[in-house]
Amino acid sequence: MLQAKIEKARRRVCDLLLRTRASRSQLNRVIGSLRHVATCVRPAAPFFQRLADAQCRIPHVGCFPLAESALDDLRWFRAIVSASHFNSIPLARFTRSQPPSVEVLMDASDVGLCALLPARREYIQVRFDAEERVAAHEQKHGGAFTFGINTRELMSAGFAAITWGHLWTASDDGADVHVRLRIDNTSVVAWSNKRAARDNPYAQMLLRLIALLEVRHGFYLSAEHIPGSENVMADAGSRSWESRAKAVAFTKLCVGWSQVTVPPSSRKLSQVWARCSAREL
Repeated sequence: MLQAKIEKARRRVCDLLLRTRASRSQLNRVIGSLRHVATCVRPAAPFFQRLADAQCRIPHVGCFPLAESALDDLRWFRAIVSASHFNSIPLARFTRSQPPSVEVLMDASDVGLCALLPARREYIQVRFDAEERVAAHEQKHGGAFTFGINTRELMSAGFAAITWGHLWTASDDGADVHVRLRIDNTSVVAWSNKRAARDNPYAQMLLRLIALLEVRHGFYLSAEHIPGSENVMADAGSRSWESRAKAVAFTKLCVGWSQVTVPPSSRKLSQVWARCSAREL
């Protein structure tokens, strides 16, 4: 992709973000500039399609405010449009021929989450704060579903990408590292593979953040279901705050493993997304 085309795409995206309004033809021009990006950047296609869907919903005449979801997708593209990502793209990126070289196991509960990186015998534990625990409780009793169990389990993938993403840099031949997420929740598997969480803005934000980190570090994620009976350690890690007995059980399971602490600056994933999407990679 020529530098001039990249710069044109960047200018068009930035202009639309400044105005926050667009006509059907204006958004169509932006989509045209981003078409090659969606071809070359593995995680981009779902976000490109969302913009195309938004364009179809705009009336033919007039200029209209863009939905916040469309603006967030534009912010995602603004962050990745830089020349270095479009040079020497390996064929494997298009054929998805690489087998997984890294596995991450994860789980979540009402009180926290846990992600495991067996290759390094490392784990992440995050205890939900009071606000998050209240949101989880309210969701279970008929409240907003934004912080349901699916969202909480997807947060595990977000923390894993933030914590270990720098270890999964692209190989010398330029091929992205394939990281397999093993999750005992089929809905989250579908969200992760489709990079879409319908009607859940927070979960969609998590998917954008994860995809941004994939591009930044040169890896890509896929997800598959794991039976709960095979996910014992991650499940125990997510529940270790429920009682002393569960804390002891997890302590026994993680003998020989090292805990990696999520830094305070990365604890609130919405804030991480705001920082990452505010600039180019």
